[in-house]
Amino acid sequence: MRFDVRLMEIIPRTEDVLSFLFPRPDDFNYVAGQYMFVELEIAGSKVRKPFTISSSPANKDIIEFTKKLTGHECPACPSTR
Repeated sequence: MRFDVRLMEIIPRTEDVLSFLFPRPDDFNYVAGQYMFVELEIAGSKVRKPFTISSSPANKDIIEFTKKLTGHECPACPSTR
């Protein structure tokens, strides 16, 4: 299943952890702890990475991914430092 959505918000959680919020598609269902592949377009190149879903399945408005940054996941992501 594929969805095209735009990033709504980036929330800094710690110095090296960010949460990414997206609108949740109406027909997207998941269970706690599930992961999915996210395809990002960065500087004209597509990058596909696995992300664990960190939002509750009960929240029907958003889907959230939280990621510890190591420098290679998302070179275009803002620094929290």
